[in-house]
Amino acid sequence: MNPDSEGDAGLLAAIGETLRRPGNSRPDVLADKLVEFGPRLAGTLTRAAQDPEAAGFRVSDREELAVLAGRAGPLLVAWLTGERITSRADEGDRRVLALKQAVADDPGDPVFGRLAADAVMRLPPGHELRDADFARRVLMDQADRARRPEGDADDL
Repeated sequence: MNPDSEGDAGLLAAIGETLRRPGNSRPDVLADKLVEFGPRLAGTLTRAAQDPEAAGFRVSDREELAVLAGRAGPLLVAWLTGERITSRADEGDRRVLALKQAVADDPGDPVFGRLAADAVMRLPPGHELRDADFARRVLMDQADRARRPEGDADDL
């Protein structure tokens, strides 16, 4: 984590904004920030909880950061698997973009592939991000890998 890098600074600012909110509004703010920043926010939050000072927070923030990190994981899983966690109109779009990035980062991960294909196909027909060719290609690539001798038949 580098508070001076532009990417990390945005993530750390989002975490700081969440911490500054009253306790009862934090879950909603956290959900909004997860949709905005995706899985990178959850990872950064976990690292910030482990070493608050390196992330630009106070040592006394450690417990609150750990609570947020503990909430972020299950909330992120719920979101990536298709559950709405905010009232944002762009939530489905951002889910697709986050999952397409996860597939690009690790094309062999069968879970991200299935989730990405599902997220794409949940978008309404005609939506600019509804790319049926991408969904088909990801699933077919997964099936091809699963059929190989070293593949995992459960991935079919």
